[in-house]
Amino acid sequence: MRCALQRLTVVLMLMASALGCVCEAAAPGRTVDVLISNTKGEENLYLSEVVGSLRSEARRLGFELSLEMLGGDELKAVRTKVKDLGGKATRPLIVLLHSPQAAKVICEAATLGSVPIIFLIIDPGRQVLGSFEKAWYIGPNRREPGTMQGKQLQDFLNSHPSWDRNGNGMLDYVLLKSEKDQQDSVIRSRSFKNALVRRGIISKAVAEEFSDYGRSAAHSLLNGMLDELGTDNVEAVICTHDVLALGALDALAQHGVKGGSIPVLGVDGITQMIEQIARGEAYATVLQDPQLYAEASLQLLNSLLSGQDFDAAALSLSNDADGVLHLPLIPITQKEALMFVTLDE
Repeated sequence: MRCALQRLTVVLMLMASALGCVCEAAAPGRTVDVLISNTKGEENLYLSEVVGSLRSEARRLGFELSLEMLGGDELKAVRTKVKDLGGKATRPLIVLLHSPQAAKVICEAATLGSVPIIFLIIDPGRQVLGSFEKAWYIGPNRREPGTMQGKQLQDFLNSHPSWDRNGNGMLDYVLLKSEKDQQDSVIRSRSFKNALVRRGIISKAVAEEFSDYGRSAAHSLLNGMLDELGTDNVEAVICTHDVLALGALDALAQHGVKGGSIPVLGVDGITQMIEQIARGEAYATVLQDPQLYAEASLQLLNSLLSGQDFDAAALSLSNDADGVLHLPLIPITQKEALMFVTLDE
């Protein structure tokens, strides 16, 4: 298992080379409302790591977090929250929401209350950010994960000359995408396909489906695809999230495919996926490090509230547009994964 110090140390090294409601007790008068959409409960392993990182960084900076996980209908939950606030926010906000409509509603509440709001990881769009000067987005460039996956897959093909399992001279792959209402998933998928074209990889998506967010859902979906297609006609499995990739590994193992002979690629860099990459079962992921997101969002908020300058360069942030701070993503294959984990003998 990775310890927090090991994870942070490795992330910094790789960056250099790659270029209900719970309150945390802290100093009074430094309360931040944190709203996170989690319609899938405990299955969202990445969100668990994000929340843990936010709590840790809040303690370090002396913030008190009022954390609320929003389940069910996201837009309805946000509207209810805003109604409870009397229509306007009175404390700074950090939010992670999938719905652009929900983002607009909460941003309007922040505007009326004239409090900073930081949209974390999921970009609410230029219209929302441009509506309020104290609105910020901290997260990845939404096209970059798919672009990185294209590069990772090309590296696999170059290092595995026998990848063409059915001998048709074409890369036949399966694409598993998270739910239709998640724009990030759609954009990642599109950028992955564009990356294959730019790299001259002749390919075909022999199956492309939206999956419910969850390991068991992805397992069931790919299992049915493999029953129909056969394992010789699937030469790669691309997933828009690591939890889907873990389900894909389960399905491949059920069909007797182990040892990474069919590359499985994901996005997020959750602990379980990095362990599978280190073991050679999965091929790659794209790390969106939750600790760095937590540091960036709370340090920015600290600067906004204190009137101090925010040093974006210190965290390798790129200020690509007004109110937009992109964090670097880190490609992870087995070499990097083994820096994170110590495997049992």
